[in-house]
Amino acid sequence: MTVATPKISIVTPSYNQADYLNECLTSVKGQNQTAIEHLVFDGGSSDGSVEIIRTFEDTLAHWESGPDGGQTAAINKGLTRASGDILCWLNSDDGLMPGALAAVVENLPLDRPAWLVGRAEARSASGRRGRIRVPQEVSQRTFIRYKEFWLPQPSVFWNRAMHEQVGLLSESYNFVMDLDLFYRMFLITRPVITDQILSFYTVHPAAKTSADPAGVDAEFANWLSSQIDKQNVSRTDVLREFATVQRAQRTLREHVVISRVAKFWKRYINPDLWI
Repeated sequence: MTVATPKISIVTPSYNQADYLNECLTSVKGQNQTAIEHLVFDGGSSDGSVEIIRTFEDTLAHWESGPDGGQTAAINKGLTRASGDILCWLNSDDGLMPGALAAVVENLPLDRPAWLVGRAEARSASGRRGRIRVPQEVSQRTFIRYKEFWLPQPSVFWNRAMHEQVGLLSESYNFVMDLDLFYRMFLITRPVITDQILSFYTVHPAAKTSADPAGVDAEFANWLSSQIDKQNVSRTDVLREFATVQRAQRTLREHVVISRVAKFWKRYINPDLWI
């Protein structure tokens, strides 16, 4: 008896990302996984993104362009529409590595709620390939110190059974919606971790987390505080981990001149050195 190939639904939110969008869409089109449902939600771009999307119309299950409620809302719109056995989202400045979806199908079980995390490769805006993000064993500590142990979002996939339990992203978050979703999945089961590089992510100054690191920090702090209240998260563990982070930050502040020069260099002179 022939087993049907699982369908993979990929949601791509985008807004004024024409510099990266073509590579993102090409990376999905080039997968050797035949059952792909790719849904693209553009927030009303004015930089030529729509013209790029139109050139991929024959490979897209759905696309639309117009004002929306932001990235999280756009992803949720796609996840609501998605019909796949496996789900993920792929931001328009990221992409899939060759053979990524075949590896996901091979390693992600479908008979119970499950999720999978793979490796991801950093790339600069010029395309220079950088360091590999290698996910470690996922535990509660992963989420308490998420700025250090963050999971590479474009290399995270989950199945329909998991989706039915965790639901959509929380639209109260603009930066840490992936962290919140991954933690809710973690509370159900730990992820399958594969050594395969499944995706690449682009490091560039216009990226949301690069443009507003203070916003990321504030939202993460709010999220962590809410989990202390809602879940069985030890305040002692959180304070101990935060003390470690604070000591590191104080050490960095003692070298403030060096850090400011480094930040200037990273943003304006040679970002390729920092991926």
